[in-house]
Amino acid sequence: MKYTTFKGKDPKFSKHGLPIKLAESPFRYLNIDTDFPSDIKFKNAARTKGTEQKHVNQIVDFINNNEFDIEQYHTPFVIYNVKTNKYDLVAGFHRFKAFHKAGVTDIPVTVVEVLPGHNVQHAIRKLQLWENRKEPYAKLESSDSDIVDAIARELPKKATDDTIREWLGVSLRRVNSPRCRRLLK
Repeated sequence: MKYTTFKGKDPKFSKHGLPIKLAESPFRYLNIDTDFPSDIKFKNAARTKGTEQKHVNQIVDFINNNEFDIEQYHTPFVIYNVKTNKYDLVAGFHRFKAFHKAGVTDIPVTVVEVLPGHNVQHAIRKLQLWENRKEPYAKLESSDSDIVDAIARELPKKATDDTIREWLGVSLRRVNSPRCRRLLK
């Protein structure tokens, strides 16, 4: 299937230690009615509180005022689901919901793939945490609770302090040292 593409912002996943890569022709417009499941969920699994309406409305204003530059800001990240023949939203829930609320039917997205040999759910969770750092147009980074909740879901049932330290130190390279030390306590 041929999609309309655009010049997007390369997230440079490998630089951040993420087991994710851009798909072929990753920056494209997908139709909310035909390219996504009809029961699309707007619950961001990387956030304990889900989407925040105030933030969605702020992005809607950016979109309506033509201030959301898709070449400067990351567009929502999606991954192709071969089982459903649709795209699953994996990160960028606020932006996706804002485009939908603004009446945009062909939504600009970044299509990603998990690198071979990596667990898909684990890779998506790491992408969600990385993606929820501060964005230039809003101060809505992951809270400590969001990070701890995501880590708790990823660790083995009998995680040790060393396992948790390793996971924070290696998997979450973007977490700054003082924050990492605080979370380890």
